[in-house]
Amino acid sequence: MSGKGRVILVATHRPGERALLARLLRGAVPGAELRLAEDPVALGRYLAAGAVDALLAAADLPWRAIAQLVAEVRTANPEAIVALYDDRGPGTIAPEVAGWGLAAWLTRAPEDLLRLVDLIAARCRASPPAARLPLAAGLAHDLRAPLHLLRRQLEELAREPLAPEIAGKVAAARSSGQRLAERFEAILAEAARSGVSSAAAALAEPVDLGALVQEVVDLFAPLIRERGATVEVAELPRVRAPPETLARIFQNLLDNALKAAGDAPLRVSIEAVDAGDHWLFTVEDNGRGMDPARLEEALAGRAGLGLALCRDLVAQLGGTLRGRSAPGAGTAILFTLPKEPGAVGV
Repeated sequence: MSGKGRVILVATHRPGERALLARLLRGAVPGAELRLAEDPVALGRYLAAGAVDALLAAADLPWRAIAQLVAEVRTANPEAIVALYDDRGPGTIAPEVAGWGLAAWLTRAPEDLLRLVDLIAARCRASPPAARLPLAAGLAHDLRAPLHLLRRQLEELAREPLAPEIAGKVAAARSSGQRLAERFEAILAEAARSGVSSAAAALAEPVDLGALVQEVVDLFAPLIRERGATVEVAELPRVRAPPETLARIFQNLLDNALKAAGDAPLRVSIEAVDAGDHWLFTVEDNGRGMDPARLEEALAGRAGLGLALCRDLVAQLGGTLRGRSAPGAGTAILFTLPKEPGAVGV
């Protein structure tokens, strides 16, 4: 049976988490009806419309509400899939949970939330794993920049004099962060190679790049302040492309620029010019730069995945990407995107 007609109840008091799980589940179980419970005290009303096929709930909701909810779900549908998660995972299981027949109880770590979505999709006999790649890519995209900032903060902390026990925990956290970052990059690279965004590009609504790039800059604000950097964004056009793909491109390019700080205060500029049937975008910094051969290796994916991923994403949108750099002279990445019909020029 496909996901069509399935009813999935998501119960969590965190709005951002609720929205993320809803987005992932809509892709993993096409056609399913989602009920999003934001009020843990009145969960019963989410069952009033009928039985559910799957429950995904945050176990740090009030425990009595969780117990009542699971009981009502199972009473209405003994075969319902029940999966829980919280900050600590199964170590928090209460004695009465043993008879609940849980499909899983995991943490709210990104990889565990993705596992829970995959589990529910599999139990609902949804799409094959290859079709779920866009979900993994979306999650990796959403969490990549916050993870990067967290890793930067851990690096700063590691430079401080710490007690051995604390230093060990910081080292372990840095190692975990590195592994997760590598996994995110691999997922995004595979998504780019598989062209997961190409089909959506033709149907995408026009995107205000000025607003989107400002959101990316705001996301990196703590690191920008830390580096004493200045990011200047010129007036940018509207383009027809998936916003998540555009955000991923600019996140990667801004991330690379902020890593390239030299001795002088770092300046990064983002601008676009009208080039006839397409827009020409430039993301340029005055950082330490690199040998042109090294830049070519980066664009080919032989020296990190960031620029190669951007090149592939731009290609999916019908554009091209190139760069110029020299030691001590900064780096400029230039890429083109087709114009959105009727767009107002910058």
